[in-house]
Formats: sequence, C-alpha cells, structure tokens
Amino acid sequence: MKKTEEKILGFISKFGLIRNGESLLVGFSGGPDSVFCLHFLNKYRRKFRIDIGAVHVNHNIRKTSLNDVEFCREFCSERNIKFFSESVDVLDFAKKSKLSAEEAGRELRYEIFEKIAKQNLFDKIITAHNLDDNAETVLLNLIKGSGYNGLMGIPVQRNDIIRPVLCLQKSDIVDYLEKAKIGYLIDETNASNEYQRNYLRNEIIPKFKEKLNPNFSEAAFSLSENLRNLNEYIEKQVDKFIGHKVQLTEDGFSLNLKSINLIHPFLLSEGIRHLYLNKLKIGFQKNDFKKLQNLILNQKGKKDSLRKKWIAIRESDSILFKKHDLENQKNTAVTILVDDSAKSKISVSLVEADCVEFVKNGSTEFIDAEKIRGKLIIRKWEAGDKFMPIGMKHHKLVSDFVTDLKLSAVEKKNVFVLVNRNNIVWVVGLRISERYKITSKTKKFLRLSVNDNRK
Repeated sequence: MKKTEEKILGFISKFGLIRNGESLLVGFSGGPDSVFCLHFLNKYRRKFRIDIGAVHVNHNIRKTSLNDVEFCREFCSERNIKFFSESVDVLDFAKKSKLSAEEAGRELRYEIFEKIAKQNLFDKIITAHNLDDNAETVLLNLIKGSGYNGLMGIPVQRNDIIRPVLCLQKSDIVDYLEKAKIGYLIDETNASNEYQRNYLRNEIIPKFKEKLNPNFSEAAFSLSENLRNLNEYIEKQVDKFIGHKVQLTEDGFSLNLKSINLIHPFLLSEGIRHLYLNKLKIGFQKNDFKKLQNLILNQKGKKDSLRKKWIAIRESDSILFKKHDLENQKNTAVTILVDDSAKSKISVSLVEADCVEFVKNGSTEFIDAEKIRGKLIIRKWEAGDKFMPIGMKHHKLVSDFVTDLKLSAVEKKNVFVLVNRNNIVWVVGLRISERYKITSKTKKFLRLSVNDNRK
C-alpha cells in the first residue's frame, strides 16, 4: 500500500499537479478509481494543505443510480468532504445530440464539473483515470484511424483538469482498497461488451497482457508521453506558421497562400487543424483538409461551407474565413437538378458507392437516388411540415423536431427542408428521412451537401 501511495506522490511531483493551498474538486462516481483517488487526497490533505470537494453525476441509466448517490454522499460525510450531486438524462441527451450514451455522458459530466468548480471557486478538477483507461483510449483511437493526437491518450493535465491516478493500473487500485477494507461501487454495465471500450477492457487488453506484454498499459502510456513531447515541438512550429500566414479580419480571418506550396503537407494540415479548433471553435475532420486543399487549387471566388455557419472563400492570394449570415435568406423554393445546384444552398450529386462516407456533423448526407422521382425543391420549413427522421418508425412535425434539438429562435427560423413530391427528404444539416436512407439494396447514391455557392 505504501508503494502505491509513494508512486502517486512521485507522479504528482513530476508533473507539478498539485500546489499547496489549492482547492480541488474530484469527479466522484463511487467506483474503485474515484474512491481510491478521494481517499488518497483526503489522507494527504494536510501534507498538501488542500481543500477537497467531490461531485457525483447521476446519469439515470441504471436502476441503482439513487443508491449510488447515497453511497457517495455518506462516503464524503464520514470524511468531512464537501459533496455536490447533479442528475442528468444521458439517454435523452444522447438521442437529441446524435451521440453514443458514452459520449453524451462524458460531455454532460465535464460540463457539470466545470460549472460546480466555477460556482464554488475550486482551483482544479480531478478525474480518476488510470493507466488501463489510457491504454483503452489509445487503442480506440488507433482502431478509428485517429492521427497521432489520438495516440497521445488521456493527458495528465488539460487546463484546470488533472489526473493524479494515471500512473496506476486498475489492479493496483483494487488491491489497495481491498487491503485497506474500503468499500466501493460496482457498475454492472462495465461487464457488458456492448460498448467498444468495455470490449477492449474485458476481452482484448487482458489477452495483450497475457500473451504479448504484461506491462502493456505502461507501454501505451510511454507511447502517449513520447507523442505529447513530439506534439509540443509540432505546436511551436504551428505557432510560427499561424504567425506568418494568418491575419485577423473584421468578421473572421484570412490564410495567406503565398509560398504555401513550400510548406510540408503535415505542417499545413496541423496549422489548419489549429485554426479550426482555436479560431472557428469546431472539430477538425479529415474531409475539412480536403476541402481547403481544393480551395487552394481553385480560382478566385470559389466558396465552400464549413460547420457552425462558417464559410471559406478563395481570394486571389488567400482564403477568407467568415461567418455566413442566414438572416438574409429569402423564403423561396428553388428547383434543384442533380449536378446543377449553383442556385441553391445545397449541392446534390450522383456518386459511386466508394464515395459514401458518413460524418456526424450533418453537413453531408447520402440517400438512395432511386427513391427520388422528379424535381427536388428546397425551401424553409412551414407549419404542418412533418417527416420520418431516420431511425424512427413514425412521423414527426418539423416544429417538434427542431424544438427537441433546442435550437434558438433564429436557428429555427432559418431551417430549410429538401422536398421531393411533397415529401421531406432532408431537414437540411440536421436529419434525413427514414424513407430515403441507404440500404443494402441501394445501387445509386445521391450526396447532399450544404454549401454557399449561390449567385
């Protein structure tokens, strides 16, 4: 037990995670990791001269969730630790946001952590991720084809969030708690391999450790640490690129294209990713870089739509990034002909099967071309419009659909629908109809993409 504690103390010291006198908020699920983390910090509270609080988020997924809240409350009460609790509907949020339950839960948790920390003046937030969690993250990102950023795994520190238990394996934590006779909760959903992370945790990683490398989790952390060091160097080069090539404008910024051909494609891609994350405030995807590469090669005046209502415009020696004003769009219907869509806010084109690539942002969708008869019409939605959202078996009013998405009044006003023979094919940028989805029998494919190429 003492070796385990000394390992964490050394880890905290190495990365400078905790300073004397700080106020720390621990994400507290009641599972072994967070129980151990909270116990450790409480034990060394006087050494670090820290103030501790714990926050529990009830996801309302398991029947035992209310019992979990009480366990966490009592654990903190017995140790005189400030306790905060919030309840969220993860499954409802996941459905509305088109996220997996795991992704939705994570997003809601961190949102609550940040809120509680801000309201109660905590200096840092602590999550109890361990070495095995990091190994799972590295493998998940590798499987999904992530860039080197994904292989950096879980950061030891990100802004005000720190992870002092990231140096321990799960087995170290459980062994410590059992020897100290400290109780903890068991999440029965962790035994289900329905989730990708659980499958890696329960099936794949144990075999890696048994057959290939018993220290696999440590090896994955070493890889992550090496890549984080590499990333620090890359970010310095990106900062130089940004400083020389990016200029702020009144309503956005521009990317100078002079001598752009002399810049290594990797550095150019990283520079653009930085712009997306830090200036556009949107996630960077592989297809985004392809769009900008096409603009670089195109003539002056060419435009392409980005997410969150940004557009990129090719100018003589630069690319201008600016917000697109939807307030000026008129409520008129425009006839769209396949491959002739310059008049509309979307483009429609026939593509081959190998060009079908589904993305989550909603700006591009694919439908069964053979289910379209005659003309496609785009217009703003009207009262009484209804459609069958993909994945559902019944119709829904568009008014209810956009309300469920919690769109603002302005966003609702500017929602368009793509119509074929009075049937809604696509609530543009949001959801296609179940009626027009691609199936295993689909032979011809239509790509629908949001753009801003109207004359």
